[in-house]
Amino acid sequence: MRLRQALLQTERVSNTPNTTNFNFQISRNNILCLATLKRGQGLGGKTTSLLEPVPKPPVQKPRAGAVRPRAIVPSEFRRFYDRGDLPIAIEHGQQNRIFWKVDVMQLDYHHYLPIFFEGIREKQDPYRFLSVQGVFDMLEKGGAKVLPVIP
Repeated sequence: MRLRQALLQTERVSNTPNTTNFNFQISRNNILCLATLKRGQGLGGKTTSLLEPVPKPPVQKPRAGAVRPRAIVPSEFRRFYDRGDLPIAIEHGQQNRIFWKVDVMQLDYHHYLPIFFEGIREKQDPYRFLSVQGVFDMLEKGGAKVLPVIP
């Protein structure tokens, strides 16, 4: 109610011919005449502030682990080779070759071929070399024994 009365009073005062360029401030019962306001001198909000901005939390690294190297689980081939259960050895020379302790045609392909194929995923030598070369030799000399082993 008081605000409405104050506004009505300012309208009456501002309609008078000699107060066209002045701003009026209302205090309880008196209307004060102030000089013309310039930019930044009014009582309204300002567009800038001297306050420090609220610090944002630092950006965390992603935790999905997509770029973290995964551990390679040792294969059955490594376990069998370390135990000495596979009939192979490395023949050292100008080029390393596999020395088969048993003729490749006499091997049980149902047992040995899956073990050699699993060894292909090894990354360390001599396991990788032995498994890849062993698979090549078994596939080359296996003939009709290879097809029944494939699921």
